[in-house]
Amino acid sequence: MADSIAPATNGNGQPTVHVDVKIKHPDGTVTSPSTGNAPAYEPNSAIEVPAEKSAALSAPVAAGATSSTEPAVVGEPSTAKAVEAGAVPATTTAADTPAPAAGSAIVAPIDTANTAPAAGQASAATTTAPNTAAPSTIVTPALPPKELKKLDKLQRTEAKNQETEMKKSIKEAAAAEKLFRKARKAEVQSQKRHSKARDAEHKAAKALNKVNEKHEKTVKTLEKALEELNIKKKHTETTNATYEIAKKRIDETRENKAQGDSERAVRAAAMHGTPQPSTVA
Repeated sequence: MADSIAPATNGNGQPTVHVDVKIKHPDGTVTSPSTGNAPAYEPNSAIEVPAEKSAALSAPVAAGATSSTEPAVVGEPSTAKAVEAGAVPATTTAADTPAPAAGSAIVAPIDTANTAPAAGQASAATTTAPNTAAPSTIVTPALPPKELKKLDKLQRTEAKNQETEMKKSIKEAAAAEKLFRKARKAEVQSQKRHSKARDAEHKAAKALNKVNEKHEKTVKTLEKALEELNIKKKHTETTNATYEIAKKRIDETRENKAQGDSERAVRAAAMHGTPQPSTVA
């Protein structure tokens, strides 16, 4: 049994669903039940059952559509219950689901994408017998004399060309060997000169090291003498300052002594009553 649902609206503006019920019999005929046996619905219900059924539904279906290899689509119980309850399926629209033609049965297409091949075909496609036949010996018939002569001439020419090429290769190898020996001899001489130059450089380096050591010693001696000279200079400056101070003290004591002598002479003359000439400072 298959259901075809076509959405519409009733007089109240509510969506209505027309349910067209078809029953497919085992003999291949499709019939539709009378509307008198259909359940009654409310006047404002969203589900309406058409009052008339097409007479073509009772006609037998074409042989291609009722093939025993193609199963008929049976309405889902959940969809039928939803229709009876007054709900419109959300996945079916007027644009997506065209109205079925009169007298045609709804048949689901057969999905051949996941259809597995037969066992015989799979074994034939995956299994091939290996070729174990022994290679056959190729037997060529005798050629005419002219062809044989021509082939012999070609073979002689090919052999001659190969021999010429081999001699040329040997000659080139000999020339390359000569150049190699000459280059090797020059390399050996260059190695000898390099060894001599290296020995001379080592000898000069040793002498330079000795001179550097002697130079370092003289530099250290010079630094030590310079340090000592600086010390002596500082000592000389210190002693010179002391000498200058001593010289100033000598001058001061000399002046003090002269002044004291004159004062003492005046006092002595005064004590003895001897007049002394006045001294002008």
